[in-house]
Amino acid sequence: MIPLATKPPVQAHSLGGQNGICNELLPNDSVFTRLLYVIRAMVDNGFFVLLDNHLNMDSTATDNPDLWRLMWKQLMTGVGGMGPKYQNSVMVDLLNEPDSRGLNWNTVTPLYLAAMDDIHALSPLSLFWIEGCGQIPYAMNWGDGFVVDDRIIKEYGITDPKPFFDAVLAKPYRDLVVLSPHYYPPSISLQHNNFTGVELFTKMQNSFGWATAGHGYKNKTFPAAVGETGSFLLTAADVAMLTDMARYLHNDYSSLPPGFDYQRFPHKTMPNLAWWAWNANSGDTGGIVDNDWITEAGPVISRSLQVLWNKVNWMVGAVHLTPWYMTYVSPQALPPTAKPPVEVGSQAGR
Repeated sequence: MIPLATKPPVQAHSLGGQNGICNELLPNDSVFTRLLYVIRAMVDNGFFVLLDNHLNMDSTATDNPDLWRLMWKQLMTGVGGMGPKYQNSVMVDLLNEPDSRGLNWNTVTPLYLAAMDDIHALSPLSLFWIEGCGQIPYAMNWGDGFVVDDRIIKEYGITDPKPFFDAVLAKPYRDLVVLSPHYYPPSISLQHNNFTGVELFTKMQNSFGWATAGHGYKNKTFPAAVGETGSFLLTAADVAMLTDMARYLHNDYSSLPPGFDYQRFPHKTMPNLAWWAWNANSGDTGGIVDNDWITEAGPVISRSLQVLWNKVNWMVGAVHLTPWYMTYVSPQALPPTAKPPVEVGSQAGR
């Protein structure tokens, strides 16, 4: 989506279609071939694609692990068969929020490793986005949890990811693993204490920041990307948490008290983040587009999506992301940033 009155760029590769039918060329033989068609179209037009198995909606991984592996192999055989360009642009999030099914590092490690072994043989350039689990007493929310500090593991009674990291170090895809914690503000995580400032920085450092710099894990560092975050941006608490989260990702400790030892948080800059979600019907965060999907214009209903620019501008300004359209327009073409949100009361979280 680009700002109003801005002409969109010509697609690198046309998706075809005639007589106003945009999906005329979409295969109609199976959902599988349609998915591969969409993946190819996205990559051809300059996008990266993250394939995500939402465990809370599909329990195949726990109900029938062999079938789950077979399904991943089928999908990545199709992706791998497209060639290196597509392998390099398609990433996999093997298990979205394993905590939703009560998995922990003891139970998820064999699932992760088996699927990664299979997929790497078929699509050897694809990245693996790995989510944390089994550390809810310390973690921010589902999907967080890569703490390897034995003291914290013992104090909070959480499961240990070190066997996973030990196994990965011996794998040919050791350099293709991305740590992908989920970090949500209080309206979703229901964390109403220690979600800003030093407390938040400490939690993020202990969970995944440690892996990105210094000696990493046994002299192997891992990149990290916040795999999900999001909010309606209606409460001051949400804005405060997201603001400080962005500061941590960029090693900006200007908000700390004078003289505070910010070197307690050694990590690489991490300008990588995915906002949940684009679509407007995400119940606990809303979308990047408004929730009615349509805009009424007099007697005619214009089926256009209203972009929520306060969310886009936060990602551009705070996280330093570069939206697709900014390749074609100057930052001055952006709509003005919305006024700071006002506290409107608590909201239910998942």
